[in-house]
Amino acid sequence: MELKNSVSILMSKFSINYRVMLFVFISLSVMLGFGVSVIIPSINRVFNSIEGIEVLASIKDSFVGFLNGDSTMRELLNGLSKGYNGIIGLINSSNFPFTFWVTIVSIFVLLRFATAVCYPIITDIINNFMSSNMKYGFTSSMVKNAKKSILFSACYTLVTIPIDAIIVAIIFGFMSIMLPMLNIFAFMFGLLLAIILLALRITLLSGILPTMIVEGENNFFKAFRTSWGSVKKYFKHYFAAMCLTIFVFYCFTVTFFFVTFGTILFVLSAVIINYIHVLELVHYYGSKNMRYYVDSNTIVNTAPIIDRIDLQEELLDNDEK
Repeated sequence: MELKNSVSILMSKFSINYRVMLFVFISLSVMLGFGVSVIIPSINRVFNSIEGIEVLASIKDSFVGFLNGDSTMRELLNGLSKGYNGIIGLINSSNFPFTFWVTIVSIFVLLRFATAVCYPIITDIINNFMSSNMKYGFTSSMVKNAKKSILFSACYTLVTIPIDAIIVAIIFGFMSIMLPMLNIFAFMFGLLLAIILLALRITLLSGILPTMIVEGENNFFKAFRTSWGSVKKYFKHYFAAMCLTIFVFYCFTVTFFFVTFGTILFVLSAVIINYIHVLELVHYYGSKNMRYYVDSNTIVNTAPIIDRIDLQEELLDNDEK
């Protein structure tokens, strides 16, 4: 039921996907621009050195000699191999590897922070719709929740980056053990482990944003403690839904990535970000026995039958008949 209602709400507020897609695209473009502006000058310093010019010249001479018929294919391959080893040696002897990896990690952290800024905005828009069928603009919600969004994003990045690093370490350790024994089948079990661990991480933090937006809590860590009671109520259902969601996202990405030249990632990223936060609110409302809109004409009442006078009267009328 929660999955069905979440899909209905996502369809009702589908226009948010376009805003989030644009938000993700701008964030990624800015981060990539930052990365290129740092990495390219480092590469230029390596290849503009005397050693770098000599290596590039040797590679060029190998090609020219082969095209002019002065050298054989074997000599060309030997020249390219020598040039490749020379380039690797130059890179390793410079500070480029350090600069490269620091830049990559910085981009990942900054992109996580920038993307997470929109999470409270999405949750606020969906909450207004679910609670009162109110239509709230993305920009208006961004201005309204600016401070909360930045504080949430900073704490979310601080918490999730180490968790994700642990998940990656676990998966690499698992693959290093299983790959020699299972060969290619190890990737299937590695994928399953990755889905389970990522779904577990998302599930454990799923009550924070609903608590901050619906209950007005501004402290990230206090919201986590407050929400834990609700999370325990729907843990199994939400965890199963997350495993299914991540698996479907993976299947769609693998199927359509090359056909769409990678643009499917922007579309699916926006959809899955919105869907996760809709699912969080649906389970939160259910744990609190609250009613909510799934579309403009349909309200779902999650209260037990014993607390619903409308259903009690309907059951009494059926018994009398």
